[in-house]
Amino acid sequence: RNREGVVVPTGVTFVNSIKQCREYVKEEIDPDIRNDIFEIALSVLGLARNEKINLNTFVYSAAIWIAEAVGDSSVALQLLQELNSDTQESSSDDDRLRSAYGACYDGVISALSKDGLYREALALYHYEMQPLKLP
Repeated sequence: RNREGVVVPTGVTFVNSIKQCREYVKEEIDPDIRNDIFEIALSVLGLARNEKINLNTFVYSAAIWIAEAVGDSSVALQLLQELNSDTQESSSDDDRLRSAYGACYDGVISALSKDGLYREALALYHYEMQPLKLP
């Protein structure tokens, strides 16, 4: 099709970019390259912030899961805290949003577990995720 002008990026654009980075870090690659790709994904998230893109649950979920894939639970937890302060989606009645919000918690719990932080993972589930009645 013939397009004219610039295509404006949306949240979907950034979600897909971050997800592509995650696909590469899941492969058996050099740890330095893995970290570089992770930094690229975090830069994409920063670019979305700079472009004033609505950072919804789906954008945060993609970023949390790449942090989980590289085993960086501190970044995953920080992103979840940002999500909690930036959105009100945990109280949404939209099942799709609540499911994605629950996936964010799943990603952080998985990252914490990979880092051997089992008590922290259980506390996150018990004190934050369960009271929200997330799927």
